[in-house]
Amino acid sequence: MMIPGIGSKPNTTHAQKDAPSEASTDPRSPGTLPSSKRGWSRLFTGCIAQTDAKHYDLSQWCVILALCLIFSPLAHADNVENHTINSKINIVTATQLTPPAAGSQLPADLSNTEPYKSGFINVNSAKALIDRLRKATLAPGAPPLTPDTAVTIIHVLRWGSADHSTVAFQKWYVYDPNPPKSRSYFISSQSQFQDKIIAGRTSFRLIYVHLNYDLTNNSTESTKTDVDSGLVSLVYPVTYKVAVTEQQTQFLTDLTSLLSLLGVVQTAAVASSATDPIVGYFSLSEFTSQYKTSSIAVAVSHSDTNKSNASAATSIGNQTYTNEGPSWIGLSIAVPLTSYKTLTYSQTDSVITTNTINQQNIYAMVDFYLPPVEPAWTKYRFIPHPIFGMPIKKQPLRNTTAGLAIGLKYLQPFGCVVFNVQQRKTSGNTLVNHLVFKGAWGITISLTDAAKLIKASSTNKTASTTATKAASSP
Repeated sequence: MMIPGIGSKPNTTHAQKDAPSEASTDPRSPGTLPSSKRGWSRLFTGCIAQTDAKHYDLSQWCVILALCLIFSPLAHADNVENHTINSKINIVTATQLTPPAAGSQLPADLSNTEPYKSGFINVNSAKALIDRLRKATLAPGAPPLTPDTAVTIIHVLRWGSADHSTVAFQKWYVYDPNPPKSRSYFISSQSQFQDKIIAGRTSFRLIYVHLNYDLTNNSTESTKTDVDSGLVSLVYPVTYKVAVTEQQTQFLTDLTSLLSLLGVVQTAAVASSATDPIVGYFSLSEFTSQYKTSSIAVAVSHSDTNKSNASAATSIGNQTYTNEGPSWIGLSIAVPLTSYKTLTYSQTDSVITTNTINQQNIYAMVDFYLPPVEPAWTKYRFIPHPIFGMPIKKQPLRNTTAGLAIGLKYLQPFGCVVFNVQQRKTSGNTLVNHLVFKGAWGITISLTDAAKLIKASSTNKTASTTATKAASSP
């Protein structure tokens, strides 16, 4: 089936389907699991092996197993849909981009106004701009526009030279006409408009607007019109390619990071006085994807090989978006800034010795969000949310905790109650368990950020070790 506005079929690759199976190539053979279950089977086998090797206690294993069981099947990260944009080229005028207010005129020098100056588009004018450009692509007599449901990726670029060999500036935007209802973030609508986050959508639109180097009604700098067909084409052609790659959810990615931490997984001239000058061109295309959790990479390049420096300016720009819907649940690492005292006992024959220990554990936390939160914006979420966790080490089930956390953009504090199971000596000189409540507070960090910090530290340590060995060698 043709993708609207693309002119080509999406090329979907399923590399994992061609890979040899570890059990059998026949999916109906006894003992063969579906691919996602085979993945979990291998994960459990690895966990058991690591448990034997590192003597994790039973409670540690219970934590890992419980976390694993609540996840959806593993996504195939090599499932890719490729789209090449071949949509119609349209001349764009100044009033289409920046219509003047009633009774006023366009400024004499467009280069000192937006988007001609730096490519800036205000989020409050985005919907009107998209609708104007959509209407401009309609054929005469076409029905009116239908309500918009597609997420629109906008690329604004101005050429830095008349032969389009350089770029003066470029900016990327993403507009969702039906965003998630929750706006409980310490992040402005303008910042979200300029961010790289999409809320788990499958219907998309790409609009690129290329502004001329010369804004003085130069109709021949960028485009040429075929006399017979009347079709507009580019003097210096460009190519847009979109790759939609299926991804795991952020929750599943964070679980993998957590298991790795536990050791289970190794992983401008003055404008003329023209009434409505031609300022460049635009193109609008729409495409769909079957993946609600994906990365969307847009790559722009020159497709004209006749320019003098084409080899040095083949790539024009690129942008990658994270497409994932709001989630009710997340994972984080909690670092308490306070400690609490706990009693431990050791018994030799009939003699029981008491020890007092200051506990300050690092916790693996499950975060619960109501309403659901965009995974990439959890640190901006100012509505307090409940958390539950266990220490990464030191008898997790004897030191569980529950509390509240909040995202304040630069700091994510939490407060919690620790359910500390201690031993108590009875009058009969025996030990029994009893529950003690302890208070704690500190800061949280997402599993993704924690994994990045650990990876960066490991990389720097490896580089330092390599440099030291190289310096010491003769």
